[in-house]
Amino acid sequence: MGLESRCEVRWQGNTWNAAVHLDSIALEVRGRPRLVLPLKQIRGVRPVAGELRLDTDDGTLTLLLGADAATWARKIQAPPSRLAKLGVSAELRVGMIGLDDAAFRAELDAVGAKQVVRGKADAIFFGVETAIELARLVDLRERIAPDGAVWVLRVKGKAATVKESEVREAARAAGLVDVKVVAFSETHTADKLVIPAANRERPPMRKSAAGTTTPTVAPRSGTSKRNGDPAPGRAGKSAGAPGTKKRRPPRAKATD
Repeated sequence: MGLESRCEVRWQGNTWNAAVHLDSIALEVRGRPRLVLPLKQIRGVRPVAGELRLDTDDGTLTLLLGADAATWARKIQAPPSRLAKLGVSAELRVGMIGLDDAAFRAELDAVGAKQVVRGKADAIFFGVETAIELARLVDLRERIAPDGAVWVLRVKGKAATVKESEVREAARAAGLVDVKVVAFSETHTADKLVIPAANRERPPMRKSAAGTTTPTVAPRSGTSKRNGDPAPGRAGKSAGAPGTKKRRPPRAKATD
């Protein structure tokens, strides 16, 4: 996730067209040559007449972004926090498996997230180093809340040992779908997996003001309790209708 564009790039006397990607960790110029500029190395951000000029210790990287230059500048100057990208907030139940990251734990504590070892979690961060470990997604699916998520953390770039396609395939086998990819750190990528909406548990029925749920019951066929009229769609023909017998008037008693 982030910003994507294809534009003219100028760097150290060279000019070429390339696809450029921006996330909260770095700006990447893809293709050949490929450049990765960590945001922390940017010393100045200057949007000027459709150009975005990024000052670094090695020179100025210029991107001809046109009207989008100002938007990119704002994103670079105020990137979202890691927890904001991951949707972590106070009171969220968070589990960590295969991940030993003291800095991340400190961030969770600072925001007020509740770290859980057993039971249901709203988010589980699952660090993997090999594709074989992805088989655990079947069990992790049962540990997340219906609207929760499993975040698969894997090494990115040339050092990657687990491919995005392998994560996607393992997710489908576990009954999950991938919905988002974000930069977890300078070395790791995070893939968000969730239970498909159609397969989530239905929420409980709402209770009435009296504290109970009472289904609507149709009146019994026959006579309506409200006015004594015959209920619709039921035997009970009106007097005088064809095919019905007329009642005989009572016989007069003989008198002496």
